[in-house]
Parts: sequence; structure tokens; C-alpha cells
Amino acid sequence: MFVLVIGNIGAGKTRFQEALQHSLQCPGVGIDDIREKYLKSLISEEYESWVSLLRFIETHQRGVIEFSGIGIHKHTVRKALELHGVYCVVHLVEDLKVLQGRLTHKKWGFGNPFNLDATTQLDSNQERLSSTETRDFWSETSLRYFELCSANEGARQHVIDQIEELVALSESDAARRQTCE
Repeated sequence: MFVLVIGNIGAGKTRFQEALQHSLQCPGVGIDDIREKYLKSLISEEYESWVSLLRFIETHQRGVIEFSGIGIHKHTVRKALELHGVYCVVHLVEDLKVLQGRLTHKKWGFGNPFNLDATTQLDSNQERLSSTETRDFWSETSLRYFELCSANEGARQHVIDQIEELVALSESDAARRQTCE
């Protein structure tokens, strides 16, 4: 089973991904980590980053992945997850003013071939992520869709506990199916 963590820039996706990886004892990858490996200054390097993320899904039985959850690659990521089997989505939500404050401290270790202004992108992302279209897109094919404020530690732990239960059920169901074959 895979867990997809989505949210805006600075919402805490990487931190939550790492907490889930630790809790579930499984591998994980975030698009920014991959970009640090590939992205220097060419647009083609951005696509290499996405290919690497998709290969992670295709070559692992389970894991935690993270990216914004919006943009042109969301369809491809969802299709890869659907083909792989069961997955759930955690959408981290945070107030725009909080995100803007976090953005002033955020450092990326990769180039920006699209020359996008991060503040403008933050505002645009927030609008797209808060739409029912985005929620419906991810919830219609996932096993479970969670939406939580990234700063609420109690809610974060509650979601982690629920995901641990889903993973255990998913793995025991897969083991039963294998035994029956």
C-alpha cells in the first residue's frame, strides 16, 4: 500500500512523509528530494524527476510519496498508484499567511528552470488545493482521503495511527489472497 502526502509549499509534506516512513517502516520519496538529484537548470530535468518518482511507485510494494497533488503530473501519479493497487491520500492544509511566513525560510537545493515566483505559486496552489475538484480527484480512487492541518500534532498522530491500521489490513488481505491462490 502507498500513502500519498499532498499540500502546498511549506505545508509540512516532507516532515509528515518522514514521520510516516518511520512509523510504517517503509521507503519513501518526495519530489523535492528527487529534484535535488536531477534538476539543475533544464526543463527536461524536471521530467526526469517525475520519471524517477513514477519508477519508485512501479518498483516498490509500498511506500510514502509526496508532492503538491496538483499540476500536470497529478493524473500520471494517480494512474500509477491505481495500477499499483491500494493507496490513501493525506492532504495537509495550512493557512496561507502561515505558509507565506514559512516560505521566507524555505531553501531549495535545486534550480528553477521555469523561473517561477514562489509567492505567486503559493497563492495559485492554495486556490487549486482548496477546490472541491482537487479533493474529488484524489478521493474518488483512493482507499481513504485524510485532510488535516499540518500544525495539529494530535490530528497528525491520529492520522498516522489510522494509516497504520489500513496498512495492516491491506497487508493481511494481500497475504490471504496469496494463500488462496
